[in-house]
Amino acid sequence: MMPPQRYPALPIPMQTLPVASVWRRLFAMVYDALLLIALLMLAAAIAMLFAELVVPGLNSQRPDALRHQPLYLLWLSLWWFGYYVWCWRRGGQTVGMKAWRLQLVSLTGQAVQLWQCTMRLLVAVFIAALLLAAYNLLAALGMKQFGGPLLALVLLLQLPMLAVHEKLSQTVVLQLPKTAATKKENSR
Repeated sequence: MMPPQRYPALPIPMQTLPVASVWRRLFAMVYDALLLIALLMLAAAIAMLFAELVVPGLNSQRPDALRHQPLYLLWLSLWWFGYYVWCWRRGGQTVGMKAWRLQLVSLTGQAVQLWQCTMRLLVAVFIAALLLAAYNLLAALGMKQFGGPLLALVLLLQLPMLAVHEKLSQTVVLQLPKTAATKKENSR
């Protein structure tokens, strides 16, 4: 087990907090995915209502008419992006991060800025797309069994240091102690 990594640029109380483990981050992502599914369903319903108002009968004639429209995909992406930016800018925590006592902080110790949220999301999506493309390439070459080890290798390479999206956005996800989360909830 490696000692927790510390960041001297953070304010003193934050320097003592460990960087969140990959498992905690993944579990928080599962929580957030459930909420995002509900949010995207709401966004899709709003888009379908708007499309029905603009072109009456469109949804009954072609139920999948919106699915391949670039504006529709942009609309859903903005909801997805907005969820993370809103949560991270409000206190550095999404719903899943609160449940697993994680907090996104800037390496400078200041509040997470809009550019940092944007950089973090775009780089993370780009890396996920590269991993998916690599997995599909392995599957097309008949080497699908190497997809899991490839993902494991990428995760292991990022364990002792900041992930690429954290380095570029100058942010880090810290694991909060139980007492800090409890005190925060009791103060409300």
